[in-house]
Formats: sequence, C-alpha cells, structure tokens
Amino acid sequence: MVLRIEYIQLLIITIMLFVIMQINPQNVSAIHSNSQKEVSFKALTFLEINSTGVLNKLSATEAIKYKTHFDFVNLSALYNGSKIDTPKATYFEKENRIVVKENLKVATKDNYALTTNNIEYDTKTKQASTKSKFTLESNGSFIKGDGIIYDMKSKSIESDNIHAQIQF
Repeated sequence: MVLRIEYIQLLIITIMLFVIMQINPQNVSAIHSNSQKEVSFKALTFLEINSTGVLNKLSATEAIKYKTHFDFVNLSALYNGSKIDTPKATYFEKENRIVVKENLKVATKDNYALTTNNIEYDTKTKQASTKSKFTLESNGSFIKGDGIIYDMKSKSIESDNIHAQIQF
C-alpha cells in the first residue's frame, strides 16, 4: 500500500492544528510586569470623512491606552471647524472627561482664540472649565481672567476677576 503525499500533508496539518489549539495564548511576563498600558500608538491619526472631504481630525505624535484612560502627546484636533492644539491631554472614557494639562490653544471658526494652561471638558454636560488664567481673543478684543466655565449647550460663559479690552 502506497501512501500518497496528500495524506501525509493532511496528517501533518492536523497535528499542527491540534498542537496550536492546546497552547495557552498568554504572555506570562507581560501579565506579571504589572504594567497598566494596554496599547501604544506612534503618529496616530483619526479622520472622519464624508463625500465632501474631512469633517473632523485628531492626530497625536503618541497615544497610550491604559485600562482607565488614553494619554495623548502633541495632540492636534480639528472639530466642527475649531482647531485645538496641546502638548498633553488625557481622555477618561468612564468619566466622560477630557483633561488638558499643558498650554491649550483653541481657534474657532468664529474667529475666537482661547489660550490657557489646563482645562477640563465634560463630554456629557458639554461644559469646559478651568481655574487657571486664560485669554479669550476675538477681532482685536480680548478678555483675560482667573478661571472660566463655558457651557456649550446654553452658550454661556462664567469667569472670575476678568480684565477686558474691546475693539470697535
């Protein structure tokens, strides 16, 4: 009785599949390293596009996904016509909160420019707030203050200790 080569190949593939199914796919050194990082990205870009072009864009030189949050380095975003730049930001998914930790610059399509050192944004309530000094500029006018709360739903702004210069 002669064994055909196909039968031998089929037997080898069956043995290999059986061995692969018995392997426990765990990286023990990674589990025991106590690392909170789940995944890391370099030169990350998210795009939302439609037939007319790019609607929204988010890019970062580095993004690290932890169990509880995302950290972004050199974040740049284009959202609904507004340009947002910051060297460091964190997104907490469970808390629906974005925290910018350094030098935030926002330029809106309505010619407003906001600069501040840090700010928190609640994605559910659509409210941004900071206790840091800020500058809000528009068409040569500016408002400076020691903290700001901006409610995007009601389009209202609250601030303390402001100094304003209005150009007509």
